[in-house]
Amino acid sequence: MKIYFVLEDTSAASAITNNHAPSVFKIYIGVEFAEFLQDRVFLFVYNTILKMNVAIYFNIVPKGNDKLSLYFENKNSTLKLHKNKDSDNAQWEVKWLGAENGKDKVVLINKGLGMAMEAKELQEASSIVPSDYGNKNTDWLLGDIKDGVFRGILPRKKEELNLNAWQGGELYDGQDVRLYPYTETYNDLWAFQLVEN
Repeated sequence: MKIYFVLEDTSAASAITNNHAPSVFKIYIGVEFAEFLQDRVFLFVYNTILKMNVAIYFNIVPKGNDKLSLYFENKNSTLKLHKNKDSDNAQWEVKWLGAENGKDKVVLINKGLGMAMEAKELQEASSIVPSDYGNKNTDWLLGDIKDGVFRGILPRKKEELNLNAWQGGELYDGQDVRLYPYTETYNDLWAFQLVEN
């Protein structure tokens, strides 16, 4: 059994007033991505977790293969897919920074390195590298929800690009993940799978 999370702005008033209420984590439990409990349960409000200062970690898994997760090997590496989802370097903290243009703005922090995910350049084929939180390209936007749990992960300053396991074909252990135009397909849609301790 796997648990997936979706960060979603549920405030109807926010669309009218642009005063965004706290987003809510929705937790989905299922055997496969497409099989979810019919009655979705709101488990907790994100702001409450922040106030409790509790670290919750996720594997960020591609639609094309939920046995792989985004991963940094070390502070000099680039972002790849990795099969060892139990590794601290394949687990991510999601810091919610608010909403921007109807999308959730986040920073993704690697548990093992304590460093944020950063787009090295804001151009096609750019590598993703570990960086100190707060550097210029560490803010990301989460795209619209697809198939219940999947979202694009877009650089805040260049929304037409997206994290993409870019080589095509089947996804595999060690595959590079870079910035490419957003196509909303198996290699550039991502789910946040709760790490079970």
